[in-house]
Amino acid sequence: RYGLWLRASGGQKDSSGYLFGVSCSGHYMLRSYDGQTYFDLVPWTASSLIQPGPDQTHRLGVLAEGDRLALYLNGIEISSVQDSRHQGANFGVFSGAAATIDLRTYVERVAYWDLP
Repeated sequence: RYGLWLRASGGQKDSSGYLFGVSCSGHYMLRSYDGQTYFDLVPWTASSLIQPGPDQTHRLGVLAEGDRLALYLNGIEISSVQDSRHQGANFGVFSGAAATIDLRTYVERVAYWDLP
């Protein structure tokens, strides 16, 4: 799994925020993390927009406006939720392997726009 970490706050040991990710099996999810527990806002959901398997490229995006989080995959909105738990200003990427040996995640570009 890999994806975006957004509206994050805190440090390495006390972080909180949202995680929007995809899996190698063709699923996506959105979770809230309060520093101790993950809460599924969008549980792992299959999508035909995610090409499963190795050597695939996917473009992830989130429009975070007020308490609305709209999730985009390869330029198409796939889901949205209302949640106001996190308002931090930090963002980044995450990657982790549960079953894939020697998982490698490459990030080509990360960008953000500060909406007026």
